[in-house]
Amino acid sequence: MCGSSDVAIYSIAYAVGGIISMVTGAINLAFAPYQYHKIAEKAYKTLAKNTNLIIAFVAFCLCGIMLFGREIVLVFGGYKYIDSIALIIPICLGVFFNYVFQLFARVQEYYEQKHTIVIASISCAVLNIVLNYIFIRLYGYKAAAYTTFVCYFAFCFLHYLFYRMACRKYVGQEIYDMKGLALISAALILASVTISLINSIYFMKYILLAIAIAILIWQRVKITEFIRILRTR
Repeated sequence: MCGSSDVAIYSIAYAVGGIISMVTGAINLAFAPYQYHKIAEKAYKTLAKNTNLIIAFVAFCLCGIMLFGREIVLVFGGYKYIDSIALIIPICLGVFFNYVFQLFARVQEYYEQKHTIVIASISCAVLNIVLNYIFIRLYGYKAAAYTTFVCYFAFCFLHYLFYRMACRKYVGQEIYDMKGLALISAALILASVTISLINSIYFMKYILLAIAIAILIWQRVKITEFIRILRTR
């Protein structure tokens, strides 16, 4: 719909946002069995607490990618792809909600509610096609980043509704700390807005980087302990 040059620019932005997929993929290999194990044990509070830690870590990593998107694009493709910087933030938000939906989907899988997964997948696939067809024609290739974010958010929300149905039917309570997940999600969206405003103010970016490193050092014991727990599972 837009031409090969626009596709190339979009692909660079999507590749930058997809860096976190390598991290989340590794986390999933460890966390999925742990999640099923805790559901089987009915250890919902422990699962909810550790789920929040993982989601916060994913959000933290995505903030780093959004904050230094310009530098990453220059490394990936050079200055000729600099226009792709504007797409990194919505793509990263889409990646986040794409990860969160898996938490809800696994509960549905555990209780063999696979038909709800199919319903959500087909519905959001159709929504994605329709939104892309409408908005790419109006606003060009950049619209695809925002339609992707909207569709992943809708996908996550649908899975949340089906997850609640499964919880009411089989558990009698919600498994996750939804207030915590909602706060992390809201904080990430707020952070994305802030980053979009300060992206060209370099000293602010490096102040935030210093704060992030300080937080990691401060929380290093908890992070190490959590990694140990996942590795044992």
